[in-house]
Amino acid sequence: MSRPIIAAEIQYIDSTSSPQLITSYLASEAFVTDTGDTLANTYFAGRLDGDVTYSLKVTTAFWGGTPAVGIGSIEIINDDGGLDGWLDYQFRDQTITIKQHTSGAAYDNATTLLTAIVERLEVVSEKRLRLVIRDPAAELLKPMQTVSYDDTTDAEGVLKPICFGDPR
Repeated sequence: MSRPIIAAEIQYIDSTSSPQLITSYLASEAFVTDTGDTLANTYFAGRLDGDVTYSLKVTTAFWGGTPAVGIGSIEIINDDGGLDGWLDYQFRDQTITIKQHTSGAAYDNATTLLTAIVERLEVVSEKRLRLVIRDPAAELLKPMQTVSYDDTTDAEGVLKPICFGDPR
């Protein structure tokens, strides 16, 4: 019987030389994708440990609730120090995709469990890292307008209105 494997496609920015977006491939068990997969012959290092945790709370504005976003984490094994360089990379606001893959099956048939945004990278211990992730809906909680009136007006601190289209 085939075993389920948790796979993660983790994006980050390497700004050590010229900034570029890089994707790292990790899994609960090492495997290589098939030559016919979209990600052909891609190695997924067996560095994920434990469960991917993620929770989501739904509230309604009608009853005075405030929107809530999901948050979770994923633990990464770094026994050999091979990911020590990650501390120099930018993970915040980058995408992580978590999939369930069946051992021996085509990776193109893996089930996407979650696409989220990386909040931060944490050092858990000398041999472990943790990616804290959040729901992409968190971006909707950020104000579109961040410019407010200054202290020369009676409306100090009030956000300026945004005009879309062709004002008349």
